[in-house]
Amino acid sequence: MVNENSTEENMVVTPWEVRGFVDYDKLIKKFGTKPFDENLQQRLAKFTDGDLHY
Repeated sequence: MVNENSTEENMVVTPWEVRGFVDYDKLIKKFGTKPFDENLQQRLAKFTDGDLHY
């Protein structure tokens, strides 16, 4: 099991680099965003003729 501090120390996320174990829940909380869920997928599909690639 990886403790929270070592995970954060090993995780590097910048516009130019992503390195280490990425804890997406921490990133969502840190940047105040929302997870990409079914509701968001459906909303985006309306603007892209229903063809999403992710």
